[in-house]
Amino acid sequence: MKVLFTLIMSLTLGAAIAQCPDLKITNASILSDISKGIRYAINISNIGNQDANLQGATASEEDNVTIQSYLSNDQVIDAQDKRIQDVLLGVSPLTVIKPGEVFSIVNKDSVVATGYRFLIIKIDPLNKLNECAELNNVFVLELYNNQLTLETTMIEGFKGQS
Repeated sequence: MKVLFTLIMSLTLGAAIAQCPDLKITNASILSDISKGIRYAINISNIGNQDANLQGATASEEDNVTIQSYLSNDQVIDAQDKRIQDVLLGVSPLTVIKPGEVFSIVNKDSVVATGYRFLIIKIDPLNKLNECAELNNVFVLELYNNQLTLETTMIEGFKGQS
């Protein structure tokens, strides 16, 4: 009886631990002044336990995994948001992200982000990878449009003194 219980538990646990890729944006940052166009960098990690084949079922561009980005005034993707041009993954030489690997992307778009509060980045929006979890595919980054100012301290000198 104990052997049968152990066998059933092993099969149940084996089925519960799914074999699948899982992409997650682990870090993102804005790299330039958002009033002149938006330039951002992201790190993508495969936290799953299978290769993330970015080319989908075939080598066609329609099957490749994409990253969609939106400028928004809230943290939800909706009709009021401005969509930035997609980034296409799966283009050679990047075709696979192995489990545990991290891949970095720098994207630049001429769209001006002034007037928006957030950059929302969504990886694999059409779930072409059939990931373990899609909940971690969205990353929200708050935009700051700080004007750069240079200041110097005022130094007063008096003739004849050192």
